[in-house]
Amino acid sequence: MDGSILTENIRRLCKKNKISISKLEADLFLSSGLISRWSKNMPSLDKIADIADYFGVSIDELAGRSGSFSNGNNTGRFLHLLYQQSTYAETIWEVLNPQSLPKELSDITLPKNFTDNLYGCYYTGYQNGFFILTASHTSDSVLKLALYVLPDIYSCFDCVCADTGRLTRLYEFLEPRFRVQLNTMKTNNMISSYIQENISAEPAREDKITPMRGAGEASNY
Repeated sequence: MDGSILTENIRRLCKKNKISISKLEADLFLSSGLISRWSKNMPSLDKIADIADYFGVSIDELAGRSGSFSNGNNTGRFLHLLYQQSTYAETIWEVLNPQSLPKELSDITLPKNFTDNLYGCYYTGYQNGFFILTASHTSDSVLKLALYVLPDIYSCFDCVCADTGRLTRLYEFLEPRFRVQLNTMKTNNMISSYIQENISAEPAREDKITPMRGAGEASNY
């Protein structure tokens, strides 16, 4: 891997996305001027991967091993920043219960696939909207992740990423932190469903009335 090609490609990506090298370094918590020094001293692979994720390109593209840069949107950069801000508690997530929506989401209708084979659902607010991460299982028990954006309660859900591989890092950060809460939620939902189903199916019963006995009557009971 050629360090000069790497740094030149990073500069081109910064220019294309209209950000400065110093802004990139700040977003990735790199020391000022570090990227320029990579032309002579190659960085570790994890730093290269972070920059690739930030811009939504592959490591090969960043290192100059492919013919051209992809013309993708800001999804990679968005996912990287969302994960980063989550780990530093700048973005606060909560468990979303589809059967009992929080007040701020009570006026919306969730897409059907939010409840089909749902394993977990997490949400966080931003401005007037929400980011929602869903985890479900396919028929052969394969984990499937998707990230949705709801710009505001009057808009429609937009699936911005359905690539499980790209969302795994965020999911593996959230899942252990909400595991107990998620399990309790599922237990309560199951109990509530059982009660509702059996109340509606329970036949009407007539109360048995025992006639009153006189003072001198012996009890047969």
